[in-house]
Amino acid sequence: MFRKDLTYDDKKRFVWRYALSPEWTMICVRSKNKPCIPDVIEIHRKSTTGEFLISGTLQLDADRQNQHIAKKIFIQFIENGYSLTRMSMLYFYNIAKSPDLFLMTGNINISEIPGKCVIDFVSMEDSKRNEYLSLLQLSEDFGRLLEVPSLSDVKLKCGNEIIPAHKSILSSRSPVFAAMFRNEQMKEARENEVDIVDIDVSVLRSMLSCIYTGKTGDLTFPLASDLLVAADKYLLPWLKKACCNYLKKIVSTSNVVEILILGDVLAPDLKDFVMEFICNRCDHFSVLQGSEDWKALEKMRPCLVVEVLNSVVRAQEQKLNESKTKVNSRLKI
Repeated sequence: MFRKDLTYDDKKRFVWRYALSPEWTMICVRSKNKPCIPDVIEIHRKSTTGEFLISGTLQLDADRQNQHIAKKIFIQFIENGYSLTRMSMLYFYNIAKSPDLFLMTGNINISEIPGKCVIDFVSMEDSKRNEYLSLLQLSEDFGRLLEVPSLSDVKLKCGNEIIPAHKSILSSRSPVFAAMFRNEQMKEARENEVDIVDIDVSVLRSMLSCIYTGKTGDLTFPLASDLLVAADKYLLPWLKKACCNYLKKIVSTSNVVEILILGDVLAPDLKDFVMEFICNRCDHFSVLQGSEDWKALEKMRPCLVVEVLNSVVRAQEQKLNESKTKVNSRLKI
């Protein structure tokens, strides 16, 4: 961020603005004493509806001097009816002169939560709250290990790329990696090198980030689908659950066939959810039957198509019987 990037807001403050999403914006408020250093960080939202947990880590560096200026590990709440939360930056030491350019890095996680969870966290004892913040820091620290090749002791080869990693972390999280490294007869244990096949390097990097930090980050439909396959292969049940939960949230007529196939192969719970969606919440089943995805499913997995059709028929019969029961009960009245 440069001095020239400063703008003047409606409160007569000099600020830097950064759009986190169409709904959320981060505003850095300029220090009165140091013209190019932010004193306060504000997270704004357009809506005032809902209660949100905002957590993460921000680090401020004097970019051209490679100098760490400040670091902020935070967890904040925005309550229903409020549009922003505010936090102060704490600096490591007094800076004699403000740099012309500073770099802010880190991550901000924004999650909508039930009101009860907010009350529970606010009412926590300081020791419990500090423990939670410590776990956030632990996640960040482990994530940074992926950025330090000199401390690694195994190489993951995927396509034309080599990713340094750590046997102890991989083994503690995945029984598949543990079996590789504990058996001295296996090539991976002898050569400290693992060939990763059937997974794109971008998916592997995302899976490693999940393994090291315990966080999935921002998922998309393609990424969640690929991560579900990878999580099944490397026996990561917690990652499978996270991917399934995401896919359940975004299921629609346009992607329901793809998610159904994933569930049928990898996750029975996901399959049951999709079947229920098709039977009870898919208002236009005839439209689904006319789609290219459904036609492809009829060719590739005819048994699965029969299973879906039988479930749809049973659901329609149940709805018809329920309607008849309601009509008969009204006639008796």
